[in-house]
Amino acid sequence: EIPTSIATPPQSPPGMPTLTSMLTNNNCVPPGLVMHMPCYLCKQPFSDVTKLSEHLILHAIEIH
Repeated sequence: EIPTSIATPPQSPPGMPTLTSMLTNNNCVPPGLVMHMPCYLCKQPFSDVTKLSEHLILHAIEIH
Protein backbone atom coordinates (compact mmCIF):
# COMPACT_ATOMS: atom_id res chain seq x y z
CA GLU A 1 0.00 0.00 0.00
CA ILE A 2 1.31 3.44 -0.96
CA PRO A 3 1.36 6.03 1.84
CA THR A 4 -1.08 8.88 1.17
CA SER A 5 1.74 11.42 1.48
CA ILE A 6 3.48 9.93 -1.57
CA ALA A 7 1.46 10.38 -4.76
CA THR A 8 2.88 8.47 -7.69
CA PRO A 9 2.05 9.79 -11.18
CA PRO A 10 -0.97 7.53 -11.77
CA GLN A 11 -2.47 8.80 -8.51
CA SER A 12 -1.46 12.44 -8.85
CA PRO A 13 -3.79 15.16 -10.18
CA PRO A 14 -4.12 15.24 -14.01
CA GLY A 15 -2.38 18.63 -14.24
CA MET A 16 0.62 17.32 -12.27
CA PRO A 17 1.03 20.61 -10.34
CA THR A 18 4.20 19.57 -8.50
CA LEU A 19 5.98 18.50 -11.69
CA THR A 20 4.70 21.55 -13.55
CA SER A 21 6.10 23.78 -10.82
CA MET A 22 9.46 22.02 -10.82
CA LEU A 23 9.91 21.98 -14.58
CA THR A 24 8.78 25.58 -15.10
CA ASN A 25 11.61 26.63 -12.80
CA ASN A 26 14.18 25.59 -15.41
CA ASN A 27 15.00 29.29 -15.79
CA CYS A 28 16.27 29.27 -12.16
CA VAL A 29 19.00 26.68 -12.71
CA PRO A 30 22.57 27.72 -13.59
CA PRO A 31 23.30 28.47 -17.27
CA GLY A 32 23.99 25.34 -19.29
CA LEU A 33 21.94 23.08 -17.01
CA VAL A 34 18.35 21.90 -17.50
CA MET A 35 16.15 20.27 -14.87
CA HIS A 36 14.78 16.90 -16.03
CA MET A 37 12.12 14.65 -14.58
CA PRO A 38 12.51 10.97 -15.52
CA CYS A 39 9.56 8.81 -16.46
CA TYR A 40 8.97 6.57 -13.44
CA LEU A 41 8.44 3.56 -15.74
CA CYS A 42 11.22 3.74 -18.33
CA LYS A 43 13.47 6.49 -16.89
CA GLN A 44 13.39 8.58 -20.09
CA PRO A 45 14.17 12.20 -19.06
CA PHE A 46 11.74 15.05 -19.74
CA SER A 47 12.17 18.79 -19.28
CA ASP A 48 8.60 19.61 -20.35
CA VAL A 49 5.59 18.53 -18.30
CA THR A 50 3.31 18.37 -21.36
CA LYS A 51 5.61 15.91 -23.12
CA LEU A 52 5.95 13.87 -19.92
CA SER A 53 2.16 13.75 -19.57
CA GLU A 54 1.77 12.60 -23.19
CA HIS A 55 4.47 9.98 -22.62
CA LEU A 56 2.70 8.63 -19.51
CA ILE A 57 -0.53 8.37 -21.50
CA LEU A 58 1.31 6.18 -24.04
CA HIS A 59 2.46 3.91 -21.21
CA ALA A 60 -1.13 3.70 -19.96
CA ILE A 61 -2.32 2.70 -23.44
CA GLU A 62 0.38 0.02 -23.65
CA ILE A 63 -0.57 -1.37 -20.23
CA HIS A 64 -4.28 -1.59 -21.05
